[in-house]
Amino acid sequence: MSAGGADGGDSDGDDGQIGAGAEAPKGASGPGALAEEEEWEAVPLSMAFTEVRLRMRRLPPSMLPEAGRTKSASSSAEPHKPKHTPMNRTWCVVEIGGHEVDEVSDFRWLEFFVGETTGHDRPSRDLPPGAWEPPDEYFRMEVDRWVSEAVLALDVGEAADFEPAEQGVAAATAASAGGLKGRCRLRLLESARAADLLGDGSLMLRVLDPGRGGEKPRDLAQVHADWRVWFLRNGEEVLGRGGGHRFIIDEAKVMIAIELALKDLEEGSRACMRVSEDWGQGCLTPEGVAGPVLRGAAVWVELTLHEVKNEIAAGEHEDVEQALAFAAEKKEQGNRSLASKTPADDSRALRRYQAGLKILEALLPAEVAAKLSKAPAAKKKALEEGSRGAPPGPLAGDAELPRVEALLEALRLNAAQAEIRREKWSEVVELCTLVLQIGQGGNPKAYYRRGHARAHLGEFQGALEDLRASAAASPSDAGTRKELARIEALYREHREKEKRSFGGLFAKMSQQEKDKEEKEEARKKALAEQEAKLEQERQKKQAEERNKQAEERKIQYEEEQATKEAREEEEAKAKETAEAAAPAVGVGGGAENEGEQLAKQSAEVAKPPPEAKPPVVETEGRWTPMSFTPPPRTAEQEMQAQTQEIIEKLNKGDGTGPPRNFKQMASVTQEPEPVDYEVPSFLKGGKKKKAPK
Repeated sequence: MSAGGADGGDSDGDDGQIGAGAEAPKGASGPGALAEEEEWEAVPLSMAFTEVRLRMRRLPPSMLPEAGRTKSASSSAEPHKPKHTPMNRTWCVVEIGGHEVDEVSDFRWLEFFVGETTGHDRPSRDLPPGAWEPPDEYFRMEVDRWVSEAVLALDVGEAADFEPAEQGVAAATAASAGGLKGRCRLRLLESARAADLLGDGSLMLRVLDPGRGGEKPRDLAQVHADWRVWFLRNGEEVLGRGGGHRFIIDEAKVMIAIELALKDLEEGSRACMRVSEDWGQGCLTPEGVAGPVLRGAAVWVELTLHEVKNEIAAGEHEDVEQALAFAAEKKEQGNRSLASKTPADDSRALRRYQAGLKILEALLPAEVAAKLSKAPAAKKKALEEGSRGAPPGPLAGDAELPRVEALLEALRLNAAQAEIRREKWSEVVELCTLVLQIGQGGNPKAYYRRGHARAHLGEFQGALEDLRASAAASPSDAGTRKELARIEALYREHREKEKRSFGGLFAKMSQQEKDKEEKEEARKKALAEQEAKLEQERQKKQAEERNKQAEERKIQYEEEQATKEAREEEEAKAKETAEAAAPAVGVGGGAENEGEQLAKQSAEVAKPPPEAKPPVVETEGRWTPMSFTPPPRTAEQEMQAQTQEIIEKLNKGDGTGPPRNFKQMASVTQEPEPVDYEVPSFLKGGKKKKAPK
């Protein structure tokens, strides 16, 4: 059988037509008819089957038939909004059929867990209020994936038409259709909270009655509960209802699946559970093998939790002595479970040790509890959550602290041993490290167990350090020396194996590094050569530019010199013309005027022309001044130079010789009596002969 889109197979009536979702005839009227122009909306993002894409058209309440509106008599739970997560599920009952059908009898009721692809066709059953019976496997049928997604889009009592978001022939066979062909109508009749206790579908728990909201049982809680058991394959009852059972949770008195279900229920609640073959093993009553025992059978179980009495939590004891006695009892219980040497008993022993640790840690004063800051963050978080909301309890005094710390150390070491049995090596290292950090001095057991765990984690050096410390603290312990020798041999073997495995790899990596360095060096060399070439070209251009500028300066200098010579020649001609026109003068005042003019003329002639810097020619790599020869002086320039030289010699006298200048000479000739003085011929005025060019 199939529901929600596949052919119904061999069944009475038009069951296959219901699941197929046939199109409504145009112009249909009546309660089942809905105008085609009504708005369609996309179904929210898929949660159970992410590839399914649907669209929906909600139906108004006036179109819903009266039948099926009330919830089933088998459940007294309040309506529950459907959801689907790895651990939280929803059990539901839906009414499904072709959307053009008006009669309720043409619809099918289907019950299933959201996210599963099988369910049960639910026939009408006459059950008393609050009664429950397991579904009949004869009516098991497939549930298309789109049905789960449709349920998640509705509330209890709502109905809607659904069709694939993609239309067409190809879309009908696509995964996005989820098995839906055409259009189909679905109404959510019931929903109840469910839980996938292990996350793999092997233990599916559905709440029938939430009860009065009491507390949930914890490990070692005393409970009073009742349950019935049926075989899943044929519905045969294995265990009927009795007067109830009183036992302690987590004492391996009953089947583990029953204990897990009771720990998920609240006091006064009722539920049913589907158990797979893998978990359908163990005793069905606390009497053990004296009662029914399952050996790998899939079953349905109905449970009722009547009463719960949990153990005293951390911080709730009346005094320190009572808390110490409780922790010591947990230690003994854990030791008894650990002695059984079974995986279940190892886990049970660990839970006992952890319960005792919580009680003792609540006794520590603040200054002592501060040492717990060295504990791993996960452990601290667990301690905080374990004591959150608990009333302040008794604190150990100075006289009681040694006993508390000693029992803490023993419980941690035993818990480490249980973790070794469970092969939880990281937890072993954490517990032993806490013992060594907080305890006084080195504990050989803590060193030994931590070294053993480190060796399994591959931390051989740390393991050897711990085992050597343990051997030093207990030199007579042969087991420690034997374990140390074993780990040393393992370490040598590990190093040899690494050397063989990675020797070639290291050589290959070294060659790769060498090749990489050579390539990098060649790249740098090519880059340096390119930069040197560019620098040479740049210097060559600069040298050419400077040579060009020097040549231009040379031409400019020659032009300036030619201009200057022409100007000087014109000035000389003008001076000769002026001297020729001037009257002759005597020795007195005329001599003075003549001397002054001659001195001025000599000074102007003797004034050196501005030095012109010779142009510089740049050759590659150095600067070299150009060879430059000034033009030869004219005869007039030679005579003027000689005159200036004679005047300078006359001016170098000591006061007793000839006068230093013409003014002094004039004053000397005027103060004493006049004497005859013949002016030298080279000082006499007159037209000078022009030197031949």
